[in-house]
This record gives sequence, structure tokens and C-alpha cells, in this order.
Amino acid sequence: MYRQILIWDEDCQYQRIVWRATPSDSLKSFELQTITYGTSCAPFLALRTLQQLYQDEEQNFPLAAKIARENIYIDDLLSGADTEVEAKLIIIEIQNLLKSGGFILRKWSSSHPKVLQDLDTSLLVSKPLHSLGDEESKQRVLGLIWNLKTDLIQVKVVHEEIVKKKTITFRHCANL
Repeated sequence: MYRQILIWDEDCQYQRIVWRATPSDSLKSFELQTITYGTSCAPFLALRTLQQLYQDEEQNFPLAAKIARENIYIDDLLSGADTEVEAKLIIIEIQNLLKSGGFILRKWSSSHPKVLQDLDTSLLVSKPLHSLGDEESKQRVLGLIWNLKTDLIQVKVVHEEIVKKKTITFRHCANL
């Protein structure tokens, strides 16, 4: 996502890098024109850019703007719908909203495969689904496990960690 967001021309000078392919080559100076991943301001700039996009395009995509505002975490969208028709509408509107800002969501996944049947296969999750030793389809989502068959979020608890702690609190669970 960061490489899709351009910065002002006059600010490029603050993102200068020096490069040479081999030690014998002369140094070359480059100015980066997009948000640089790993800089302390990058997450803020990326999220602020997305918030501005939602505000600018809210009249064209009211449903998508509301869903994006409430359900996008950094570069992951976690949302749902009551019907397949509603889910397909959300997908189309979210794609159009983000496309208007130059963004394309990839790695789409759903607990209902029919919802994704109209999407190009290059936009779907391509890696095999994770498994926790059983045959159920599972996928990692923001560090948690999403069971696609039951449509439930699961947490893998490491028993050794619990045994070491005598009192289990919410803070302990969050650190597991």
C-alpha cells in the first residue's frame, strides 16, 4: 500500500537514498516519490490518505465509505453481510471506492465461495489455507485464525505459556 501513495515533489528531498551496485561504482542519489515502508510516519500517512479518500468519495460510494472507515485495519478489510447479494454489492463498491484512489484489494476470502465467484482469480487468496491438525479450512486473519467452514474466529493457545502463569488475565491472553 505504501508504494501506491505519492508524496509532494518538494518533500521528496527528505527521502533521499544513495546507491551503488558494486563498491567500485560511483554513488548515485535517488529521491523516493512514495511513502517509504519502515519510516515512523508511514503508517500515519497511509491511514490518513485512506481516510481522506473515504471522505472525498463518500457521495459516490456511501456504503463502501462507511464499511471501509469501520472495518479496514491498516491494509486488511474484515467485514461481513447478511446475504450473498449484499456481500457481492459490498465487494463491488469497496473495489470501486479504493480503485478511485489507486488501490486494489487483493487476497479476497469468504466463508461463502459464491460471494467471490465474480472476482478475478488473481485477486483471491492464492496460498493454501492453514490447518491446525484437522481437515477444516482455516486462514490467518490479523494474527487470529478464521475457520471458513464455521465462520468463527479462533485463537491458538500454547499450553506451556498458560502453565507458566499462575493468574490468567486478559493482558496475558493478548500476549499469547
